[in-house]
Amino acid sequence: MITCSVCNKELLNEDGLKIHMTRMHGAEDGKVKNSDETVIMSDGTKMLSNDLESKVNSLSSAVEKLTRLITESVVTEKEIPARPDIINMAPAWKDAAFDILGDYIDDLQAFYPSSGGCLFTVVIKREKSNASQSHWEMHKQDRRTKELGNTGLEGVKKWCELIKKNLTGNHAVIN
Repeated sequence: MITCSVCNKELLNEDGLKIHMTRMHGAEDGKVKNSDETVIMSDGTKMLSNDLESKVNSLSSAVEKLTRLITESVVTEKEIPARPDIINMAPAWKDAAFDILGDYIDDLQAFYPSSGGCLFTVVIKREKSNASQSHWEMHKQDRRTKELGNTGLEGVKKWCELIKKNLTGNHAVIN
């Protein structure tokens, strides 16, 4: 390993050092020209003009590399086609579900399968669920889904009442 005397970068061999010095520090034949010109910086420090030039070149090169990396890493947004079967939940359905089940709810979902109807799902929080440990190990969540057909809000209310009855009553554990 060989270290660049200007920027302290470690390089593998003499050839790599020559290339680095030429590209990064504007050196000829891999050697930086000596200069006695002194530049006074805005903060009052003194610097040899060659050192200043090499630092500017080094910073310029670093900015170019960062710009290239950022440009390459930017992910272009892909257009995702709309799926008519996944919908946003009607606010009245959400309100009814939360009025009945409250803090038992972890998530609410509505889905229109291609076969017709509407699947309404209530995901129950783990700490409020009465599902068995084996159920959680296999499914990782407690999902209560009902096909509502065209019952709409009334169907949501009835389903949430049944779920609440199951969660609060002395019923057998769901497997």
